[in-house]
Amino acid sequence: MSGIELASSMRSLMLQDIIGLEHTYFTSVYNRMLSHNVNIYKNVGRLSRNAKYINIYDFFQDASAQFYIDEYNIEDRFKNYKVSKIDGKKDYRVYNSKGKFKFFIKIFDFINSIDFINYLDDSGKVVRTDYYDVRNFLSMSHIYFNDISGKAWLQIYYRPNSSIAIIKQMQQVEGKTVFNIKLFDNDGLIISEFDNEDDFVYYFIKSIISEGNYDEFIIDRCKEFYGHVTRALHENYIQKSPIVILHSAHSGENPADGITSHFYDNALSDESKKTLITLTNKQKIDVEKRYSSADILCIPNFYDARTTNNMKRDNVIVYVARYTEEKQHNLALDIFKIVSEKNSDVSFEMYGFGEFKDKIINYAKELNLSERVKVLDFAFDISQIYNKAKLSILTSRTEGFCMGLIESLSYGCPVVSFDINYGPSEIIIDGQNGFLVKSFDKEMFADRILQIISDDIFQSKLSENSISLAQKYNSKSVSDLWHKLLMEKI
Repeated sequence: MSGIELASSMRSLMLQDIIGLEHTYFTSVYNRMLSHNVNIYKNVGRLSRNAKYINIYDFFQDASAQFYIDEYNIEDRFKNYKVSKIDGKKDYRVYNSKGKFKFFIKIFDFINSIDFINYLDDSGKVVRTDYYDVRNFLSMSHIYFNDISGKAWLQIYYRPNSSIAIIKQMQQVEGKTVFNIKLFDNDGLIISEFDNEDDFVYYFIKSIISEGNYDEFIIDRCKEFYGHVTRALHENYIQKSPIVILHSAHSGENPADGITSHFYDNALSDESKKTLITLTNKQKIDVEKRYSSADILCIPNFYDARTTNNMKRDNVIVYVARYTEEKQHNLALDIFKIVSEKNSDVSFEMYGFGEFKDKIINYAKELNLSERVKVLDFAFDISQIYNKAKLSILTSRTEGFCMGLIESLSYGCPVVSFDINYGPSEIIIDGQNGFLVKSFDKEMFADRILQIISDDIFQSKLSENSISLAQKYNSKSVSDLWHKLLMEKI
């Protein structure tokens, strides 16, 4: 879960459970684990138990969150083959009558049903992969074409009743990449056809807006949804202006340089009426200087933690963030290298997900830090992470607010952060609940970490202050601002 998803899910708790407003999430990314993840978020208190969601693929595949079928029997599925379970694992290899390895079956770690099946040709090359939804039905087949460009493939998405709902195809025609999406009804007839992903998503947004009765629209993913929502509202003659959340910096590192972030360019360049929500007052001031056509309000994210702050904390530094370039994990490792040379007892744990994970692991090896650094996967329950650590850090290039800061402080875990736009300077009071360090001073950053790590009394004081000062971001404080805005608009 990224910071945006966390902020959105916590808002769900506030809207549904505190203000009492029903709401529905719209999501556009294929995720066969979504129903499982939603249940986990509800169980750990990160999402309202009454929250509703509509995913574009669930919508067209007619897959409800409650749909389940009986578990697959592997032997019955491959009764004409030799099925061999892999020692020490739940997975299977399947061989034909000539002893040729033809299928690899991956079983989910947490339930006894199929995750995916790889189909192999006689040379051992994977030519097709069947992906199963966590609700236990065949969700999508990915077929690989023997194309030297590597850009030709076919994806078939199924309904739980096994009928085809969507076909997506990428192929090379006369040196050009051609993309095509077809939607099918239950009788196999084509409903609609698209030559790009944007039109597919717009068709989804238009469909749910046409079918539903929604009083307001809050957009967290501006780049993906703003244009589609405003267009659908206009074409359906609905006189409503959306609320757009600026979750990250709206410009480059220097707000005065005139460069608009590609995440928000479509909304900020649009002169039509809308409400912009910044998460810090500093960003609100910067946005107001450049964009006068919108109503601009500052409403911070909120986070309610459940901690007693009476536990013994380990000599551990933590960094919870996506493994992406802008989070600058390599810089965090450089800083920890300095810390580790002056304190042999401290360790460093990172939690997240993203394409840079392997690069981060390799860089830790280059610095000879592998024994003292853990690069871990995303954690659903972060309470145990922050409750055990002496402090957390933030080395991002820019932020909009950073939910990780509020999470950390709410659990009594002080933060050392670079003083970047935006967020840290409004959340961290230097020397009281952590430290702000000039960007990107590695030596000073390391000194501040050592100052906290080496003094338990000082760390304990910062921890107490962290919990106290984080109360300004609790549900009551923030829900009043949202309630006022929504009542005025509705």
